[in-house]
Amino acid sequence: MENTKFSIIIPTRNRASTLYWTIKTCLEQDYDNYEIIISDNNSQDNTKQVVEGFNSDKIKYYHIPQTISMTQNFEYALSLVDNGYVSFLGSDDALMPNALITADILIKKYKIEALIGRKDYYKWNDVTEKNEKGIIRYEVNKKSELIKSSEMLKKVLNETFDYSKLPCIYSIGFISLDPIKRIKEKSNGFFFNSSIPDVYSAIVLADEIPQYLFENYSFFLSGISGQSNGFAFSSPENNKNLAEQFIKENNIPFHPKLVMSNSLPILLADSVYYAKELGFLKNTIYSIEHLLEIAFKNAQWIKYHKTFIQIREDLLKIKELNNINNDVISKLISDNHFKFGFINNLKRFYYQIINEQLLNFVFLKKTSGNVYDASKLNYKQNKNTFIFNNVIVLFIKYVGLKMGYYKFK
Repeated sequence: MENTKFSIIIPTRNRASTLYWTIKTCLEQDYDNYEIIISDNNSQDNTKQVVEGFNSDKIKYYHIPQTISMTQNFEYALSLVDNGYVSFLGSDDALMPNALITADILIKKYKIEALIGRKDYYKWNDVTEKNEKGIIRYEVNKKSELIKSSEMLKKVLNETFDYSKLPCIYSIGFISLDPIKRIKEKSNGFFFNSSIPDVYSAIVLADEIPQYLFENYSFFLSGISGQSNGFAFSSPENNKNLAEQFIKENNIPFHPKLVMSNSLPILLADSVYYAKELGFLKNTIYSIEHLLEIAFKNAQWIKYHKTFIQIREDLLKIKELNNINNDVISKLISDNHFKFGFINNLKRFYYQIINEQLLNFVFLKKTSGNVYDASKLNYKQNKNTFIFNNVIVLFIKYVGLKMGYYKFK
């Protein structure tokens, strides 16, 4: 049986310093039938020279001479693939050792259209949080399973808001081009129809594919650097210029029912509403009132205290924008304020346990200075897939997370 063809797409823009290490992880795969597509969105640094320096026939480099939006770059790069399985990789991420040969075995065994793995993270040394520079966060206590897409989609949209548990096309797994083609046929020839392409891909693919495989394995190590778009929206100490540039260059505006926010439920809702307008998610009811309620409840547990105030204002704007006259929602948003102190920390400790944020993650401190070395270490640590947790261990992990102290496990 012929080996599965994989296309690893790396959209990039002015990320030469991290891109070098990302490409290095891709070229060290013990596998033959794959290509690396680099779509350079008018970079003004030495990106082209970095790519050419590898002198590899595995790499297909495309330079876009005029700056386009991130969604347009994703769409263009995807159009360059005609068959096989595809995954997008950030230019500060890593493809894990033996990822492709492992994925090939699983795809042949289960005959699936989508395969995802654990979502492990590495934080580069240029992130703003002083205590998190060089940290790897990897998942444990997971089990491989075939997942029914409709059930997981419902859970993500209403409870966990973790779209990485869906068949996302970005730095989590591999997607067959067949469902991608079916989706494009239903949506005017385009696959990505939101300003947040990774989230949108997870939503529509979960609607299109009946089931997918979650494998207790890390195919990718997601890098978070000071130039990451996601990082720019997730922290009060973020890169404001990068966030503003991202919004300015969008060719698809944030959905008119919503306002741009770093609230995960609101970010998911943008993709949900755009997908529904194209005929997807016919069995998914996601009213503005429901969104406001779950977004506010989620906001009370977010990591950064200052962000709650902004999210609360965002929710009030959405309420007014949609002319919502609901006393329950009004009271929920207006009368509740984020409370600090001991009780709130206990609540957040409990929340992080029930949502597996402490239960299923281990942290490694000061791992390395680049994602390539971090991927090698993470590959070794992935053998530790089960770690016993009791209340004392969980509390120590929580305090360590709060204080910035992490230990090798």
